[in-house]
Amino acid sequence: MTNRRDFFRLFTNDKKDFIIYPPYLNSDSLDKCIECIDKPCVEVCEEDIIFISKENKVYIDFKYGGCSFCKECARVCELDVLSIKSPNRIDVDFQIDTSSCLAHNNIICSSCIEPCEDGAILFNGLFNPIIDSNRCSGCGFCYSRCPTEAITIHPK
Repeated sequence: MTNRRDFFRLFTNDKKDFIIYPPYLNSDSLDKCIECIDKPCVEVCEEDIIFISKENKVYIDFKYGGCSFCKECARVCELDVLSIKSPNRIDVDFQIDTSSCLAHNNIICSSCIEPCEDGAILFNGLFNPIIDSNRCSGCGFCYSRCPTEAITIHPK
């Protein structure tokens, strides 16, 4: 934990009820993930966001960071579950809950826009940010940076 925001997130419930798979997913091979014993993708993830589910499949948790699309997870996947040939997107939609977003409540905050390398978060002046789903790669850095957890994740 690096700051107070991380500390308080320990006490929040994860609201999503779906699994987020890593980028480069070859969905036709997803069941092969169970066969992998070592899960090298977890070890090479620079951002430490890839984990192993109870079903022995890999998934992403954006709670403390996002995906830099470094391709290392796909390079080490020997069963072709993650493949560099697959798109470098994560199939989720991020949305801003205007009731809990500081900027939508006239408080200057740009925590979400700073880490967004896609230019997907658009502000109307200093307020009212929206996420342009056409630009968003699903990296998740905005999600982990929002101090009020106003950014929500939804399946595509």
